[in-house]
Amino acid sequence: MWKKRNGAVWFLVKLCGINYFWKNDMMFKKIAAVILISFLLSYCDNKKVESVKLPPKNDSILKYLSIAFDESLPYKIRYENNFKALRIIEKQNNDSINRYYFFKVAGRFWNMKDTIDYKKITSFLIKQSESALDTFSMAKACSYMGDYFVLMNKPDSSYYYFDKSIKFYNKIKNSEEILEPLFSKAQIQHKYTDYLGYEKSAFDILRIIKGRPNKIELRYEANNLLGIAYGELSEFELSRKYYNIALSLCADKSIPLKNHFKAATLNNLGRMCTCQKKYKISKIYCEIGLKEANLRKDNPSTYAMLLSNLGHAKFRLNELDDLPDLFYQSLKIRDSLNDAVGVYNCYAHLAEFYLLKNDNIKALDFAKKTYKLTKENNFPRDQMYAVRILTKADPSKAFEYLQEYYRLFDSIEIADRRIKNKFARIEFETDNLIQQQKQLKAENAKKDRKLITVASLFGLALLLMIITYLLNRQRLKNRELAILRRQQQSESELYELRLAHQQQHDQGRQQEKKRIARELHDGIMGKLSAIRMNLFVLTKRTDPETIQKSLAHIDTLREVEQEIRNIAYDLGQTAFADSNDFIPVLRNMLQSAETATGMQTTLITEESIAWQDLDNNSKMQLYRILQEALQNTVKYAGASSLSVTISQANNILSIEINDNGKGFDKKNTGKGLGLRNMKERARELQGKLKIESKPNAGTTLTLTFPLTIK
Repeated sequence: MWKKRNGAVWFLVKLCGINYFWKNDMMFKKIAAVILISFLLSYCDNKKVESVKLPPKNDSILKYLSIAFDESLPYKIRYENNFKALRIIEKQNNDSINRYYFFKVAGRFWNMKDTIDYKKITSFLIKQSESALDTFSMAKACSYMGDYFVLMNKPDSSYYYFDKSIKFYNKIKNSEEILEPLFSKAQIQHKYTDYLGYEKSAFDILRIIKGRPNKIELRYEANNLLGIAYGELSEFELSRKYYNIALSLCADKSIPLKNHFKAATLNNLGRMCTCQKKYKISKIYCEIGLKEANLRKDNPSTYAMLLSNLGHAKFRLNELDDLPDLFYQSLKIRDSLNDAVGVYNCYAHLAEFYLLKNDNIKALDFAKKTYKLTKENNFPRDQMYAVRILTKADPSKAFEYLQEYYRLFDSIEIADRRIKNKFARIEFETDNLIQQQKQLKAENAKKDRKLITVASLFGLALLLMIITYLLNRQRLKNRELAILRRQQQSESELYELRLAHQQQHDQGRQQEKKRIARELHDGIMGKLSAIRMNLFVLTKRTDPETIQKSLAHIDTLREVEQEIRNIAYDLGQTAFADSNDFIPVLRNMLQSAETATGMQTTLITEESIAWQDLDNNSKMQLYRILQEALQNTVKYAGASSLSVTISQANNILSIEINDNGKGFDKKNTGKGLGLRNMKERARELQGKLKIESKPNAGTTLTLTFPLTIK
């Protein structure tokens, strides 16, 4: 998986082990970069470790980001979850927490190699940070953009953003985060032979981390960089000095052994000695490095580098016993690692070896392979080295190769000169740009203060004038409005009274019609039906006792007669107008049903119920509901027992009627008049009527309504 690493370590991966001469052995410049990668990976971290404090927890965003970070998941799932997090963040305000999450999303896109979305978010972050005057985020976003242009192989753009990031970090005196863009800037300076700038950057790093005991690895890296810089400037004593400091730091226990920094530094020392033609010392350094425990397992690329360099030192000493085996061993490892730089390095050594052995066929073959690889990978300096070997391997084309050599040399010189000039111009322009921005901000702030002062005074004066005018105008309007309001209120009240009277009249007529219909159905018809059932007993029993009980129903007929008279002549009077006790009426109704049918009835009620709070009309509605329910049980249920339970909770009255009859399927229940009347009466009570029944499982009717009905 391709990952962007911490800036300091990534830079060391790119540079550590590069040789220190251009003219004689140029291909080694890139070999060390590949070699050191493997043993530094354990130290490296994923892209962009934030130094800011973690924001308040957002479960959704953190969940999506966590999934996007999980490399064990498929790319599509990681990508979709990163976009889900982005969609949430885009809707938030531009504050420090919002920018923190944007950096997180950008880092995930970088690790997924999605450079298009990475650049979009980074460009947006630069604008947001600038808008919020957030110098820290501005510095960080510029560093992100510099990484993008490094990947796009645009050194001038990457140098511009790294330099800008460094200046922003310097502005806020952030000596921790500045290390990453500083190392990246030094990397570009090294690549394009800006050795003086490269040296300055290395000393800046040492100055920043000076006196920090927890920065051992950074101190090692900075000293190693200085060793590289002075080696390339042919100042070998200074180079050795800083390499020795780096070696002494390798002994620190805080540095993991699997990093194998010591082996890398010994390799660098060996290459430096090769540049000085001290081949015996170079051989010793390489042999010591190869003896380091677990080196081949932890860092096969470093192991292959040491094998190749040891073989080269022996080749120069004419100790050919282990040759070309050392080169082939190194080539095998590098080929398995897809290390193109290391492969063509071995090809070059093998070409030189076979030239020495006068095997021109093999020498020419390896020389051509070297040239092909360096050309394919666009390494012009290493192409020059390959051309030199071809000149020796194929003398017949020596003149042609020499022309190619000088062409490459001239193009490299021109390109280096241009890029150095461009770096200087970028740094100068960046300084000017930051200075101009600073001056512009100061001028704008001064103008803003003046504008705010003038606008405030003008606004205050205008406000006083407006208030005075409005107060005078309002006094006049208040008088007019008071008169108009009284007139409109009178007209409105009159209209509302007329409208309410008409509505009450129409509503009263409709309600009275419905009430008469319900009274006839639920009251008179119910009582007549009960009397009919009670008198029906005479068809089966004519004993004196039965006759005597049946005569009692004559009084009930008189009550029915009186009730009809009441409906006809006094529609506003209810059957309970003169009743002070509601419970005896219910008991009488249940007793009548029990006498007529033999069905056992039970009435359970709480004595604390305040029946006086229930008006007569509500009592009548309740009575009719119970009467209709009792009548339905007698007619259809075939029940042997029925119970009525009345209870009160706070201000809610609850009536529950249970029978053990045959029940019914509610889905097949028709819309009969009795059931509809029961529901209408429940609505008038402002209550709820609920019926539960199943075939062969009885029926339960529950009515709940407020005791005091307004």
